[in-house]
Amino acid sequence: MSFATRAPLMRCVALAAASLLTACQAGKAPDVAAAPVSSVPMGTGGGTRGFGLEVTKRTDGVETTVAASRAAVFTALEAVFAGLPLPLTVRDAAAGTIGNEGYKFRRKLGDMPSRKLFDCGGSSGMPNAETYTIKMSVLTNVADAGTGSTKLTTVVVASAENPNYPGSGVSCSSTGALEARIAGDLRTRLNATPR
Repeated sequence: MSFATRAPLMRCVALAAASLLTACQAGKAPDVAAAPVSSVPMGTGGGTRGFGLEVTKRTDGVETTVAASRAAVFTALEAVFAGLPLPLTVRDAAAGTIGNEGYKFRRKLGDMPSRKLFDCGGSSGMPNAETYTIKMSVLTNVADAGTGSTKLTTVVVASAENPNYPGSGVSCSSTGALEARIAGDLRTRLNATPR
């Protein structure tokens, strides 16, 4: 089969797959700002319409406990996010939630290569995280763990899109490197030890 014959066939297959995924839409994500991140599985509903966090991916987050007060941890997290650099779109001290719900980047987040942060599949030996545009939500929740300690739960949800084919979103899995970086930078800022 020649390329001229395969190209329309591949477009039909891609459209059929997109239609099937759209038909299987799971609904909207829970409102993570209304409850602690650790008690709400964070994900997004649905298909591949447009670019966004629309492909289903759920995670319960990565937890760590530090020997510092909740207020000190929350304040230090503002500096941690600024140092990534990751601008804050969520800052709710009362709920203990801080982060960004729709950050886009390509290739690197600060000094961290995207391929080290996410697994978005790939082709021809090249990881999609390296060449696609990543859109992610990173939310951290802090909760009092008693005895002067604070439990930190970070949830990262991401999707990626080929910049040459708008609407070609794929789901990404976190490698845990970003969550570990947030916890490590926080400990450094607080000079705190894990519990």
